[in-house]
Amino acid sequence: MSVILLDEAMAYLRMSPSSTNVDEAVLQATIDTAESLVAQRVGPLASGAQSSIVFGGPAFVLPTTTTAVTSATDLDGNAVTSGFRIGVGGVVTNSSCALGTWTLVYTAGWAEMPAPIRTAVLELVRHLWRPQLGAAARATDDGAPGYLIPNRVRELLDPYALPGFA
Repeated sequence: MSVILLDEAMAYLRMSPSSTNVDEAVLQATIDTAESLVAQRVGPLASGAQSSIVFGGPAFVLPTTTTAVTSATDLDGNAVTSGFRIGVGGVVTNSSCALGTWTLVYTAGWAEMPAPIRTAVLELVRHLWRPQLGAAARATDDGAPGYLIPNRVRELLDPYALPGFA
């Protein structure tokens, strides 16, 4: 499910909703790509059920927007369904989970996405849409050529970025 609607992206790109020269399927694919790239940096954009295979126990690191953990199942099929504590930074603990590989089912994402993340997605859509506009538009692009995520987008996402390695 897209968190940025087609009409919202068209307005951000200053396109007329009645424009017949816009391939809506291509624009939707561009929105989906931008949302996917942003989600890789900040975690799920919309609140909903998620599932991840993680190594850990009794502590696991999930997205910082995790609000609940439903279950954890180890490789042998043993399930733990209670006793989860969600701490700061997406650290989830459960003393019933031994060290190993677990499949965790949890709820994560933004109930209401922060404005900087929404703007970052729209800016990334604008950046990714530039090639559709032709050579003249690319010549005026303020992003450095060859970079998928412009610095402007990175700066908007930095306060929300998932912990990771440099």
